[in-house]
Amino acid sequence: MPGLGGASQSPGAGKMLTAKDLSASGALSGRAAKSKTQTERHLSDPETSRDLFGVVRGKCTGCSACPGGYLKRTADYTLAPEDLFGEGARLHPHNDPTLLDCNRCGCPAGAHEVAEGDNLRELGNDAFYSGDLDKALRDYSRGIAAAPGDARGYSNRAAVLLAMAGVPCPHT
Repeated sequence: MPGLGGASQSPGAGKMLTAKDLSASGALSGRAAKSKTQTERHLSDPETSRDLFGVVRGKCTGCSACPGGYLKRTADYTLAPEDLFGEGARLHPHNDPTLLDCNRCGCPAGAHEVAEGDNLRELGNDAFYSGDLDKALRDYSRGIAAAPGDARGYSNRAAVLLAMAGVPCPHT
């Protein structure tokens, strides 16, 4: 059983537990199983600041009517059969050029700056849940450099360092 310092106290072995050991033993399998759902989470939440391609967007550079930055209702990415016909019919999402437009201001996603710190933190989250702790550590560290005032990056990086040291994560 790993201790707080990361040492493995399994019978007959006194070695340090590493991320490689965790993935080889299947301890990261809970994260790997969540990987797809985690990376596609922005498509299932009711609203998201990620565009369809997963890039976190921030404030609008095209207008001043967008107070909180890019926001998209994810229901816009899907279409029920009854939405195709009758009053209020919509274009199929594959044929709708406004699909990526912000729901707050109507400007295209490209008119919103990439929120670099948030985007890197989300990439780190995706890597963490897929079990790629080295990439998660890099992404969180780059996110901290881009947005040093955002405590979430420090917290997430600390979680990666604990996972690398073998401290079990209660969320897996």
